[in-house]
Amino acid sequence: MALIVTERASVHLHEALDNTPHEDNEVLRLIQSQGEFSLLLDKQQEDDQVIEHAKSAVMVIEPEVSQSLSGVTLDVIETPEGSKLSLST
Repeated sequence: MALIVTERASVHLHEALDNTPHEDNEVLRLIQSQGEFSLLLDKQQEDDQVIEHAKSAVMVIEPEVSQSLSGVTLDVIETPEGSKLSLST
């Protein structure tokens, strides 16, 4: 099982990618460092879990990170500061 991404989250990722200057072959990559998750721009690798929206890759996750997030859901929550991505079990 891999990370579960809601439709709202995939739309949010698509909008974030559209609003970020990037090369045509770059997408968002979910990384884990020191127990924290963050997004950065990177190129898709062959063994990545690929998250798509509108038939386009918007985010990739390397297998080790994807496996550590097995059964976890990525969704969007509303906060006073606006919409944010959130991981939950």
